[in-house]
Amino acid sequence: MAGAAEDRRELCTWPRVVRPNRRQRLLGQVAGAVLLAMGLALVGVALSWRPERAADGLSVILAVTGLGFALGGAYCIAWIRSKRVVLFEDAIELVDLGVGRRRLRRDEILGLRIIPRQHGFQRLVFELREAGRKPVKTDLHCERDAALDDWLAAIPDLDARDRGRAEAKLLRRTELGQTEEERRRALARARRVARAATVLSAGTMAWALLYPRPYEAAVATLAAIPLATVALLLAGRGLYAISDARNEIRPSLMVPLFGPGLFLTVRAIFDLHVIDWEPSLVWTALVTLALTVLVMVGEPGLRRRWFAPLGVLLFLAAHPWGALQMANALLDRSEPEVLRVAVLDKHITSAKRLKHRLRLAPWGPAQEGEVTVDSDLYEAVEVGGEVCVALQPGALGVRWFLIGRCDE
Repeated sequence: MAGAAEDRRELCTWPRVVRPNRRQRLLGQVAGAVLLAMGLALVGVALSWRPERAADGLSVILAVTGLGFALGGAYCIAWIRSKRVVLFEDAIELVDLGVGRRRLRRDEILGLRIIPRQHGFQRLVFELREAGRKPVKTDLHCERDAALDDWLAAIPDLDARDRGRAEAKLLRRTELGQTEEERRRALARARRVARAATVLSAGTMAWALLYPRPYEAAVATLAAIPLATVALLLAGRGLYAISDARNEIRPSLMVPLFGPGLFLTVRAIFDLHVIDWEPSLVWTALVTLALTVLVMVGEPGLRRRWFAPLGVLLFLAAHPWGALQMANALLDRSEPEVLRVAVLDKHITSAKRLKHRLRLAPWGPAQEGEVTVDSDLYEAVEVGGEVCVALQPGALGVRWFLIGRCDE
């Protein structure tokens, strides 16, 4: 392969210009044209408008906004038309609007990193040999051909180097096995376990969101997965990661650690009406702190970044809060106190999803206020009618209630 690439380089005619392909040019020019047209339309509206003096400010805002859109669209068109990479046998030249020409000799380049971007684009990061010089970055919006691929392939791949070093370091850890072969088997087994945990988590989250039946089983599974994941982290002794960093060679447990807790909280918010939610915040904080400490023990790499524990703490908090609310309700076997409450008003809101809201008169420990109900109950009751509220003390001492029709 290397010999074939070398032969192709010798047969190339230098310099060789590589420009954006047809799809990239079309995407950039259409986006720019849309922005330009929108901007000119807004400017036209602002200039032709004859408002009263009180509305003069609005016409100025329209004109400034339109000018911004128009300039952005024009820049987008000019940028995609001027974008190119010029290859020489011993150098590469990057041409970007607003940055100019940047030429790098092959012997100046220490190595290359290729960062995937959206829509199949890539960012090239050239790290240089000279100490103190910043890496040179460019987004590759150009047609890939054999000449460009061969030129880039001849530069050391720093990502592959980093992954190789990380894997070699991991495979030197004797607690994973006595021989390198045993350690490789342990790493392969950990990857299978992480994939299975991720698939199980995704399936459970879909189950709990779309059709949580049987309800108790769905909730219990959501609550158990993050706890099992923490245990897996501790047992793995650094074999698992909880991030999807670009050059991370360890299998990630990010989805099973954080995902089910978020869905558990969503279910608690939509399914339960809680009155005394403040006391549960103390327990949530204590459990979250304990889980965060255990995660930091199981994944020592997080300690190298000061912000990592804070991020883990924030994302983990959803799990204990949702689990405590669900346990408080599902383990409550007491007889409810049933109260008849007048319906003062009803309406539907539709910010991101339809919400059926009832405004209830003061009752028991609650002041006058709105609650969200299901569509069946919303249609069944009328303003001036009554609903029945079943107030329960909660297994953990956090009062909660259910709302239903009084004739049920």
